[in-house]
Amino acid sequence: NEVLLELGAYLSKRSNNIDQQIYYLDKVISINEKNPRALEQLCDTYGEADRFEDQILIIDLWLKLELDDMSYRKAIGEKKQAYQEVGQETSDVDKERWQSDPSNLQYGFFFLQALAELGNYDDLIDYADEILMYDSSSGSNPLALKILELKAESYLTLYNNSMAKNTYEELYLIDNNYRYAIEISKILIDEEKYTDAYSWAEKAVAGSTGVNDNKIGKGESYFQRAEVLYSTAQACQDPSGELNFWDNIVYDIALEDYILAYDNGQYNAATRKTFLKENYVSTPSDWFLNASDVNMVCPNCKNDKVVPSLKECYSFIDRTIKTKVQ
Repeated sequence: NEVLLELGAYLSKRSNNIDQQIYYLDKVISINEKNPRALEQLCDTYGEADRFEDQILIIDLWLKLELDDMSYRKAIGEKKQAYQEVGQETSDVDKERWQSDPSNLQYGFFFLQALAELGNYDDLIDYADEILMYDSSSGSNPLALKILELKAESYLTLYNNSMAKNTYEELYLIDNNYRYAIEISKILIDEEKYTDAYSWAEKAVAGSTGVNDNKIGKGESYFQRAEVLYSTAQACQDPSGELNFWDNIVYDIALEDYILAYDNGQYNAATRKTFLKENYVSTPSDWFLNASDVNMVCPNCKNDKVVPSLKECYSFIDRTIKTKVQ
C-alpha cells in the first residue's frame, strides 16, 4: 500500500534510519514512479547520504512530472549540486533541459546563462545561433532579445568588436533601445570612428527622451555623447598637448553633455566635469584672441571671423557654443 509505505519512510526518517527510509521510498516508486512526494523525499535522502548518482536518476524521474515553479527550481538546483559533486559540468543540466524541448527559449536562455557563468563564450555564441533557429517571432520575443544580448556581450568579451557591433545593430533593428545604440557607439570609439560613434550616441539620446522620458537612459545617453566628444578632442588635439581654440570649443560641448548626464543621475560624470572645467574648456581670453567679434560658434558652421581654421575632425559636430566675452 502506497500510503503505508510512505508512512514507513516517515517513521524511518524520524528514527534516523536512512537505509530503511530509502527502502520504503524505493518501494513507493516501484509502485508509482509519478509520486511527487516520494520522489522529492528520495532526492533529499540520497543527497544527504552522498549517493549523488542515485539522486540524479531520481531527479530525472521527478523532472518528468508537471511541477510547480518552486519544485521545478528545487529539482534543477539539486541536480546541479549533484553534478558538481560527481565532477560533471553543472551547465550540462541546463543543456539537457533545453535539448529535451529545443523550442523552449526560456530553457535555452538558462543554458546560455550557465555557459556565461563558466566563461564558455565561444560555445555560448554557437548555441545562441542554434537556439534562435527555433524562434518564430523574428527576434521580437523578449527572450530572443536577451539571447542576442548575451551573444553580443560574449563577442565583446572575446574582443570581437566587429561581430559584437553587428549583433547590437541587429538588436537595434528589432528594438530601437538606447542601450544598444550606446554599445555600438562605444565600439566605434574603440575603432576611432568618431563621426559614426557620435551619430549612434545621438540615436541613444533621441531614444531615451521624448514622450516616455527615461531619466536613467537620458543620463547614460548624454554621458556617451559626451564621451564621444571627449575622445574626438583627445584624438584631434596636438600631441604636444597645446590646445587649439576649436579643441576648447569641442570640450565646451562635451562639458554641456556631462552636466546633462550628471543632472540625470549619471554621477560618474562628476569627475569629467571637474577635469574639463579645470583644464580644457574655453576662457574669455580664448574668445577674445580667436573670435572676438563672434557671438557663437559651431564646428559644423564655417565662420571666417574665427582665427584658427576649423579642424576637419570636428566638422561633423553641429552644436553651438556662446561667446564668453562680456
